[in-house]
Amino acid sequence: MCTANAAEGCGAAPDTTYRVRRLDPRTGKPRWTYKVAAGVQDVYLPSADPPVLAVAAGDTLVTDLITLDGGDGGKLATISMGGDAYDPRCGDRYFSAGFFGDLENCDGVVVGPDQVYVTSKDRSEIDQPENWIVAFDRTTGKPVGKLDGRPWSPSSRCG
Repeated sequence: MCTANAAEGCGAAPDTTYRVRRLDPRTGKPRWTYKVAAGVQDVYLPSADPPVLAVAAGDTLVTDLITLDGGDGGKLATISMGGDAYDPRCGDRYFSAGFFGDLENCDGVVVGPDQVYVTSKDRSEIDQPENWIVAFDRTTGKPVGKLDGRPWSPSSRCG
């Protein structure tokens, strides 16, 4: 099955509102629409199927990942990026500037059928892993596993 999602921004910054739609690939008509909360500054779509959004809520950096039900577009879970804990690396390819509409532009996020994997921010503490990867349950948003890097050796990038 082919999946087509469209993200739309309406209005001028800082009052832009966003919505994401699942489109029928044959007709182009929306199957469902998810309206992103007001105050979101930027939206990325790291995964179309299953649908996952990365949002910068009140900031220019991604603050949350939002997982959606692919069937009806309903919100399943919100995964907080925890301030200094995680680094989804959205927009990094373009000098950290947000470019709305770039799909698959979160190199620190990988989405599977049941889990969302996110890299941590790098650390420089001696005898501690430089970074790690955390697996979150896609339907609950709760962490379900962690893969530590080695001291002074970063874990591989997700993207």
